[in-house]
Amino acid sequence: MFWFLPQTGSSTTANAPNTAVKISTVTFSLKETFLTLPEELELYMVFLNQEVIQAFTRIAAFVDGCSCGKFQLMEGNVHGQFAELIPDKKIVMKWRFSSWPAGYASTVTLNFVDRGNETELIMEAKGVPSSEEKRMKEGWQRYYFEAIKQTFGYGARLC
Repeated sequence: MFWFLPQTGSSTTANAPNTAVKISTVTFSLKETFLTLPEELELYMVFLNQEVIQAFTRIAAFVDGCSCGKFQLMEGNVHGQFAELIPDKKIVMKWRFSSWPAGYASTVTLNFVDRGNETELIMEAKGVPSSEEKRMKEGWQRYYFEAIKQTFGYGARLC
């Protein structure tokens, strides 16, 4: 359970106990394997480069791929800010659907694990509104993981 104080532009809102909104939240993880060496795919950079993101989403995007940089994807339906970047290892971001309460965001962590000829991506989402868990899981699977594999060919084993 998370208590959220909506942003109204007034500094007194945070001090008023009756303005807090209770949001039931969940934490979940997804794991996906990309059939490539980390240095070949540069999977880490796929999430930080505006042109690459536009290639796999097939929609205009805004991405400032640096620490504290902001992003807006999927025609403005998804946006947030990068909180921590550890090259080729980890990305932490504040991530939200535009339909969520103003000022509220989940924390999404992407960990990149070298598995020899493969790269394992472990995505953990914390503070996701319970009512949005299914939508967010399906969205990450379809619009990120599957789209990246289809666009760049990192889902098929070639003999």
